[in-house]
Amino acid sequence: MPRQRANLQHRDRLATVFSEPVAGPLLHDAIAVSGNDVYVAGGIGIDSAAYWKNGAVVRMTNVAKYSAANAITTLGNDVYIGGMESNTNNFNFVATYWKNGNSTPLAQADTLGYSYVYSICVPPVNN
Repeated sequence: MPRQRANLQHRDRLATVFSEPVAGPLLHDAIAVSGNDVYVAGGIGIDSAAYWKNGAVVRMTNVAKYSAANAITTLGNDVYIGGMESNTNNFNFVATYWKNGNSTPLAQADTLGYSYVYSICVPPVNN
């Protein structure tokens, strides 16, 4: 049975407990606040990108790929995550961003190499 891990995230002197039954650690790399919602990007274990919205986990990739989430921002109802995802052979780490869970690679996946996203910003759209 997986162990239960918990991490604390503080906002306005209040603590929210993030808990997820996992076999490995929960990794939190970035935080964003939008209105009353708190978003935390990171990973489950060392190989599965995820984010938490108000403590509820959202996994970003299938288990066949290695991935990491390093940055997060929001715009309206959209959530943007920056990080990396491996190719199917796990030898090529490709800079990737996710918008609402849909991944978009930012580099070619056909050569061995490593590229990552460590920061993400989405400008507002003026109508």
